[in-house]
Amino acid sequence: MFRRWLVSVLAAALAFAAAAFGISMIKGDRPPTHRVQPGNLVVIGMPGLTWSDINEETTPTLAQMAGHGAIGNQLVRAISAHTCSDAAWVTLGAGARTPMGYGPPMASSSGTNSFCPEPVTGVHNPTTQTYTFHQWDTWSKAAFRRNIPSRMGLVASTLEDDQQCVAAVGERATLAAANRDGFVSHYSPTLTKDALSACPVTFVSLESRNDAELRYVIDNAPIDTTFLVTGLTDDERPESPRAIILDGPNIGGGMLRSRSTRQPGLVTTTDISAFILERVPNPPTLGEGRPLSVERTSTPATIRSVHNMQTLLRTEHNLIAPFFTWVFCIALALALVGVGLFVRARRLSGGHLTPPSRKDAEAESPQVTRARRLNRWWWSVAAALLASVPVATFLANLYAWYLHEHALVRYGLSVLVVLVPTAIVAFLGPWRRWTPGPAVFLAGFTAVTLAMDVVQGSRLQLVSMLGLQPVYGGRHFGMGNVGYALFMTSALFVAAMLAGRYRAMKRPRLALLTVLAIGVPAILVNGVPQWGNEGGGSAAFVPALVYLAMRARGWRITFTRLIAAAFAGVVFVLGVAWLDYLRGETERTHLGDVFAGLIGDGQINPVKRILYTNWNMLNQHWFHWLVPLGLLVAVVVTAFPTGPGRFLQPLFVRVPMLRHGLIAIIIMLGFGFIANDSGTSIPPAGALVVIPLLVLTAARLTSSATYEAPRVPAAGRLPSKK
Repeated sequence: MFRRWLVSVLAAALAFAAAAFGISMIKGDRPPTHRVQPGNLVVIGMPGLTWSDINEETTPTLAQMAGHGAIGNQLVRAISAHTCSDAAWVTLGAGARTPMGYGPPMASSSGTNSFCPEPVTGVHNPTTQTYTFHQWDTWSKAAFRRNIPSRMGLVASTLEDDQQCVAAVGERATLAAANRDGFVSHYSPTLTKDALSACPVTFVSLESRNDAELRYVIDNAPIDTTFLVTGLTDDERPESPRAIILDGPNIGGGMLRSRSTRQPGLVTTTDISAFILERVPNPPTLGEGRPLSVERTSTPATIRSVHNMQTLLRTEHNLIAPFFTWVFCIALALALVGVGLFVRARRLSGGHLTPPSRKDAEAESPQVTRARRLNRWWWSVAAALLASVPVATFLANLYAWYLHEHALVRYGLSVLVVLVPTAIVAFLGPWRRWTPGPAVFLAGFTAVTLAMDVVQGSRLQLVSMLGLQPVYGGRHFGMGNVGYALFMTSALFVAAMLAGRYRAMKRPRLALLTVLAIGVPAILVNGVPQWGNEGGGSAAFVPALVYLAMRARGWRITFTRLIAAAFAGVVFVLGVAWLDYLRGETERTHLGDVFAGLIGDGQINPVKRILYTNWNMLNQHWFHWLVPLGLLVAVVVTAFPTGPGRFLQPLFVRVPMLRHGLIAIIIMLGFGFIANDSGTSIPPAGALVVIPLLVLTAARLTSSATYEAPRVPAAGRLPSKK
């Protein structure tokens, strides 16, 4: 049996590797290259600029630059949901997300936003053409004390230390051109030829998206100047990715990229800061930003791609609330009909819904039999469809639904196209006679889809309703909080159910190996910086995996072993962070940066930020406190199966390892809630998967045509010889 188990594991691993390699070949991503700046650099801010604003008729200069330059979408979020000009320019000059004044909330999806704070101002000296912010020291100290420390004026001070002055044209640009003392050495309130050539680096803040002013800048800048045009800010417009164009000597056409996002055509404001700092030898490494690079692509395809990405991210976020409102209403309707069928079947059968014996089945009236079958069928189908919703929301993005009118309808149809066949396969596959078989298939399909997506760069998570939300979040690749909850919940459910089969066959060693064969690759996919890059989630998963492995082997759980499991999670994350740290400053991710801070000066800012963010989110709305309350209820239900959890006792008794699998999932969700910023989203996302799977398994438990445990001889027993 071990040989057959080993062949199955190797076949699954080879199939996954072959699929990943094949998808990579089809995608055909080209390696990006860095571009040098031989002459001056002019950064031009056109507030709120998007690709919808650019066309040959009204913005010929922008269209011309897009035709032969490197282009992309810029994520401009600083700290608050809505980014105003002051925060955007300060962030650019600091190389770290920095608030400035009041942080406005999210704008409405239509109309304008008029609640940006009054712009801050300094003092202009017309004689010396300088500009000074007298409150800079106060602002700078406050920014540095934040959970995400910011060194205001870092870019200008670093360039000045290398004998490169920084000029500002327009009052807003002074916030980026100011040095660590809040002083701008060259300032002009209006566009002039002298102002554009005063320094090697110039920040220009235009008051509007004026193509004629942009033309003036290009025509009057020195020869060999590199131009970077950016939307940079939301201001009066709803939040959206902003257009960014890089043009000049040695740039050429293509797609802008950055190691901070790892997504083609998607960069951040701090990436521009890192790009500017490349002008000095040994530039400082920023906490988030990485220098811009260019991926060679054809111009028409590139423009179409960045325009579509902007449309997708904006449309997808606007449809989250209505889409899941419809899903909730449909689920509620299915549940209400199911409750009615359940009550009717229970009344007709005299209060018993367990599978009848053969003798009782023969004596059962046709009406009771039909009611029993209809009840079981309804709950099975409804649960299977709902369990397929999460994975369908990811795979639906393989179709460009957002480019059509009535996007919500198109998206709903796209989800159905994935959801219905997935549920059908769950019921018709070779696992259909095994009671938890369809549930295991759905969980496995969800886990494999998310794992493949992470290995391929998280393209589906980036744009999914349950994905990363890059316009409003801080993660652009890897495993997000919701993705982590869906992935790990599914993986633990599959591991528990398959281990239960071997436990029923008296094969505890194979049960243990099964848990490890699923759990170890899952934690690697989730935690390795090149893939999931999820430190806190990996630390939370290790105790759950250790618990499930010990239960699969039949070992007793002790307090010492639980502490050792938690310690193992911390050691794993520190080990991964150490390996990431060894890759160097330009290559490492945030895990390596955290490790560098710990061994450098003992910084624990990431830990403080996680605790602060979770506490802040819990207190934003009263219903967020339902998350820890729900976890507490789940703990009580699984800890006392003959008391509060007696409604699940038939499942716990007849489906091997199910209770232990649920306990492992609760451990993972609980620690994940604590160990991740915005962790309030993790337990509800896990429930989105595990509750339909439990309902599906329970509905099939009432069928006499399915079995819970394999019907094979127990280990050590041989068929008797006659």
